[in-house]
Amino acid sequence: MEHRPHIVVVEDEATQRRLLVDYLARQNFRVSGVNGGADLRKLVERDRPALVLLDVGLPGEDGFALARWLRESSGRIGIIMVTAASDTVDPRSGARDRRRRLYC
Repeated sequence: MEHRPHIVVVEDEATQRRLLVDYLARQNFRVSGVNGGADLRKLVERDRPALVLLDVGLPGEDGFALARWLRESSGRIGIIMVTAASDTVDPRSGARDRRRRLYC
């Protein structure tokens, strides 16, 4: 049994997924990358991770639905929601905030 923490990256964009998986592997984590909810569910049944990096904007079953499922299946899995979108999303309602943000 591996003693390194297992992190799962859930990202439908292959390039983004590979960047995150490669970076975390170089930091000595045990990392798996999957492209969506069905693959995440299969992996969690086989090998429960310590942490899931979860893309908000997945096609089909979105990141919020998967986060709810993870919480229901085990409250012991850490979840970090990630997105490359420029819109902000209110995690309580899923409503998008389309106001422009100025960053200096």
